[in-house]
Amino acid sequence: MLSPSEVGYDLTLYAQVWLEERLRLTRALAKALAGKPHPRTVHDNRVACRRLREAIEFFHGVPEVPPLSDVDRAARALARSVRRLRELDVAHKRLSQLEWSGSGGARTREKLRKALAKRRRRAAKKERESIAKRAAELEAAI
Repeated sequence: MLSPSEVGYDLTLYAQVWLEERLRLTRALAKALAGKPHPRTVHDNRVACRRLREAIEFFHGVPEVPPLSDVDRAARALARSVRRLRELDVAHKRLSQLEWSGSGGARTREKLRKALAKRRRRAAKKERESIAKRAAELEAAI
C-alpha cells in the first residue's frame, strides 16, 4: 500500500489504492469465513468490514472514485451475519479469563465453557448458509 508521501498530493490515486487494499483484504476474509467460521476469522472479518465501510464513507465524493453504496451494504450485511458468533466467542474468552474460587468454581466454569462451545457450534452450523450467502453477495458487489 502506498503512503501519502509516495502518491504526493493526488487524493484520487490515494483513495483508489486505499480502497483497493481494503476490498482485497475484505474479499479474502469473506472467502475464508464462508469456508469455516473460525473465531479468529470471524473477528478479522468484522474488523475488515468495518474498516472498509469507514474508507468508503471517508472517500465518498472523491473524483474518479465510484459510489460504493452496494459494497457498503454488502459489508454491513456480512458483519451482521457473524455478530452472534462473535458474541459467543467473546463470552468464551471472558469466561476463560475469570478467576473462580472455591471447590465448585472449576467445575462450574468447565460446565459453562462446554455449554458456550456447544452453542457456538450450533450457531455456526445454523448461520453457515447465511454467512456463505452474504460472502457471495459481497464478492458480487466488489
